[in-house]
Amino acid sequence: MQSQEEKLLTTYGMLMKASARKKIYSQKAIKEGHEAAGRLLRAVSVSEAVQARRILNLLKGPIDLSEEYLSTIFEQEITPVLQQYTQNIEDLSQAGIPSIPQVLKQLWSAERHLKSFYSNDTEDISIEEDDRLYVCNFCGYMSVNNAPDSCPLCRAEKKAFKQID
Repeated sequence: MQSQEEKLLTTYGMLMKASARKKIYSQKAIKEGHEAAGRLLRAVSVSEAVQARRILNLLKGPIDLSEEYLSTIFEQEITPVLQQYTQNIEDLSQAGIPSIPQVLKQLWSAERHLKSFYSNDTEDISIEEDDRLYVCNFCGYMSVNNAPDSCPLCRAEKKAFKQID
């Protein structure tokens, strides 16, 4: 029998998956000329992401709005994600599933790279106000000031990078 926390985690995962899928379908609908359907699917995607965020708040407690929010993100949230990826990679590798561990290794590398933008010593980030940020739509790798010709983690082409405003 699932605990209340496990049920909330399951719900959170379902909402995030549904949100991500609807975002993809929204883009597909718009690309195919179905603007109204695309907007509706995008709105549903955003709604589900909001719902997921509320579930996350129930699980993790309120978002840290103090001056220490950067250390909360980079020290208390990214590190457990890296640890979970490591465990998942080990478990799936031992189970003989070849493709998923490779994807998780790329995601682990992307997450580790994100952590490199934060300094534990100064408790600050190494991004300047006018830096442009680009994120690979396939693996999440982040680049500063320009998108690389190909992603150093997953080898996606430059056009896979999205500039974050």
